[in-house]
Amino acid sequence: MNKTLLIKVGVIAVIGIILLLVLESVSGTIWERKSFQGNAKSSVARSWTGAQKIFGPVLVVPYSIKWSREEWSDDGKRKIVRHKSRKGKKYILPTATQLKAHVVTDIRYQGIYEFPVYSTNLNIQGNFTSDSIAEQIKVNLPNSNAKLKYAQPYLAIAVSDARGINSVPLLNLSAKEYAFKAGSQLSFMDRGIHAPLPKNLLQPTIKPQELPFSLDLSLRGMDEIKFYPTALNYQLSLSSPWPHPKFQGDFLPLSRTISEQGFEAKWEVR
Repeated sequence: MNKTLLIKVGVIAVIGIILLLVLESVSGTIWERKSFQGNAKSSVARSWTGAQKIFGPVLVVPYSIKWSREEWSDDGKRKIVRHKSRKGKKYILPTATQLKAHVVTDIRYQGIYEFPVYSTNLNIQGNFTSDSIAEQIKVNLPNSNAKLKYAQPYLAIAVSDARGINSVPLLNLSAKEYAFKAGSQLSFMDRGIHAPLPKNLLQPTIKPQELPFSLDLSLRGMDEIKFYPTALNYQLSLSSPWPHPKFQGDFLPLSRTISEQGFEAKWEVR
């Protein structure tokens, strides 16, 4: 009886060991496949571009302040005048921004793996107001003798992978065109483009004026595209022949239509 029980226990132990070895082998294969897939994805991203995140447009106004202050010397025996300075930037959101995009998809192959890529032309329209700009560029001065100076303002658009910008667009602002330059000039997201604007944009007006802007941004990416709402009233419309969209983020679409022919979705953030 004891001998039979020992045989059964031994058989169970051997089966358990075999199952553990098989499981370890399968886990190793899965990990290896995931590693190969990651390398293949990185290879496609290097030759195409990676996932895109889009921030903007936003108006940036650099400024500097210089002032003097009477203070006690380090030894505390006399009063001296110290000259100080500070630099900063004001970020001004548009009153309204509307983005429209049709996303064209494709498949890129690397070995046994396939990855969805896309290209799109973003039509971006919106407007600022002169009174909003005048209000938001105000700076608290350290004292009455401080001197405030504004540098050249610019409109910035940041993207996570600047290689995906197919061509440098033109900005149309108040019926005038301005060329974009490389780099967003944003410290928190420096890749992208910026368009230097005239300083008279900051001058106050007797009556509030609308400052409409528009541009077309041709962009490509892989896997996903994300938008940061950067306007007091932000509207986004997307359409694509891709039949399997996955909507993520803090704001889900107000409306969406999905079929075998693709999808259409609209967002609005206020």
